[in-house]
Amino acid sequence: MIRRPYQIEAGDAVHEGWKKHQTGLVVSPTGTGKTEMFIHEISIAREQGLKTIILVDRINLVSQTAKRINQRLNIWPDLEQADMYAVTKGPNAADVVIATIQSLRSGKDRKRYERFNPMHFDRMLIDEAHLTITPSTIETVRYFLDGNPKMRMCGYTATPKRADGLSLGQLYKECFYRYDIRAAIKDGWLVPIMGMVSVVKSFELKPIKGGRDWTANEIAEKAEKEGPLLEMVGTLLRHCENKRTLVFCARVSHAELVAANLNNKRPMCARVIHGGTPEPERKQILAAYENDEFQYLCNCAVLTTGFDSPGIQVVAMCRPTKSWSLFTQCVGRGLRPLTGIVDGLDSPEDRVNAITTSSKPYVEVISFVGRNGAMNLIGPQHVLAGDMAPPEVGEIANELDDGDGELADTSELLEKAEEEYEERLRYERENAPVEIKVEYGMQRTDLFNKREFQIATESRVDIPSECQCAYLVAAGFKKEKVELWDGEMARRTTRLVQDRHADGLCTVKQALWLNRQGYSKVELRVMSKKKASSIMSRRFGGYSRK
Repeated sequence: MIRRPYQIEAGDAVHEGWKKHQTGLVVSPTGTGKTEMFIHEISIAREQGLKTIILVDRINLVSQTAKRINQRLNIWPDLEQADMYAVTKGPNAADVVIATIQSLRSGKDRKRYERFNPMHFDRMLIDEAHLTITPSTIETVRYFLDGNPKMRMCGYTATPKRADGLSLGQLYKECFYRYDIRAAIKDGWLVPIMGMVSVVKSFELKPIKGGRDWTANEIAEKAEKEGPLLEMVGTLLRHCENKRTLVFCARVSHAELVAANLNNKRPMCARVIHGGTPEPERKQILAAYENDEFQYLCNCAVLTTGFDSPGIQVVAMCRPTKSWSLFTQCVGRGLRPLTGIVDGLDSPEDRVNAITTSSKPYVEVISFVGRNGAMNLIGPQHVLAGDMAPPEVGEIANELDDGDGELADTSELLEKAEEEYEERLRYERENAPVEIKVEYGMQRTDLFNKREFQIATESRVDIPSECQCAYLVAAGFKKEKVELWDGEMARRTTRLVQDRHADGLCTVKQALWLNRQGYSKVELRVMSKKKASSIMSRRFGGYSRK
């Protein structure tokens, strides 16, 4: 298989990065062949007589990855998962091992990973690297890294931004390479995204403040009621026509109800997969879906990663979310062009034209929202904006999408939102009182620059990310103070700023300025942004507080 240009660039960047750092990260969208990237690393390692261990997060990824390696390299890796054990000693010791992180960290008195000698491996490759920032997983990975200083590790992910704000820098010292969705679409490797917001009048989630997302049960308790259920199902049947559709639901009972109602209206059009689906049945369902034997595949949290089906034309989010990472993973299932459409074409223009003239010129993303709209929800425009864009851009894009149930070009919507964001910044700068005038800019902070990866040898350091620092400084806090905070303090303060914005209260900058003019902190704690702006405008116009 011919490696794509960005895959070659990623491989070169990894090897350059390994000259300086033991660990690093490759960020590349779903559908751009991250598995191919680390298969290439395995090939190079074997040529050099080096041994590799691959860590995956899901059981189904073990056999899936092993088959891909066998197809490409004509070898069968040893597997370490459940009752399967890799050969670790002697002349027949495996030179490539695939293991689930869950299996390695299992055991009470003695962890399963301890049966491996870290010196046996020279390379460690981690799939879905954003899922590794947990104490037990960090402990597992560090067992190998600390036990073998010469080992080199690289993690691969499409979504480096975690909903809980924890820093990937706890394991990954540098971001070796980054390729974003907008670039991949422009280069003709992924299909464009057409988004549609569908307002479900009988569906409403209780507002939650700060960065917390709704739990699966909180969503399902509302979404499983007859009104919302029938509205969502009706939209799916009307809009999706005969297009292959992947439906994301909140929990198993929700997925089963959506499928049952779809089948009531159109017999045998929907099936369900969840964590409890037996493996033989799961394989049979996925094969039937791939052969277009049914249209709607309803799932609960099992097809967000490691699932490839290029024929998917519609991704339906029947479970709203505030998580950029979750939404991006779900949308990523539909970003692949049809098989054989773009490979072999040399120029981006040829690939884009091939996608445009194919039977899958784009993927449609349906976002179901409650009657009060989607102001705090993640949508397709956030996916294109990426994890480094200012949060206000996504909010403005939500404002521009009127939720009329019509498809909208997500790229165009995002461009309008970015222009509007720049215009609002200009207005604020030109109309700000002299005392608090600041310079604004469309700064896209790199999540993986030097500060983000300036991590001590301890494996559980939690510091504010560059994005958090930039956000809080822009909100009015002093940079030198923010940089001294720990990650929890930064997250807590960020939630406070977001909550005040959601409640229409005055901003931190307004509060600081008004406090200097004699207003008490008690007054400012409950003062609205509108009132604060009015007071400041009068003061700037020559009035002072009596």
